[in-house]
Amino acid sequence: MIYEGLCSRTPLIVSDHPMFGTWFCSGEARLVFPAGDVGAIVASIERLQDDPAYHAMLSDHAEEVCARYMIGAPGDELIEHWLAGTAADRASLADRTLDSPRFR
Repeated sequence: MIYEGLCSRTPLIVSDHPMFGTWFCSGEARLVFPAGDVGAIVASIERLQDDPAYHAMLSDHAEEVCARYMIGAPGDELIEHWLAGTAADRASLADRTLDSPRFR
């Protein structure tokens, strides 16, 4: 649902689980609430309803966040780089791993 939300430019409301920090920077297309805090998720939903400018700002960032989420390449391109195996192909793949500086 994350990909679909980003593609439709819908602001995401996610818990503070560490896995979400890997993909999203604070204030970019998402609101974060403490896991298990029902009041916090309700407050996040209400903020999106009550603040159209904030909703628009999160929506505007969705395309950029989606591009990072998709690791910057379609799957068939990644397979082609992997099969070719040249130094340039390996460098391209290394840039798209979760260990790459662009994802830290």
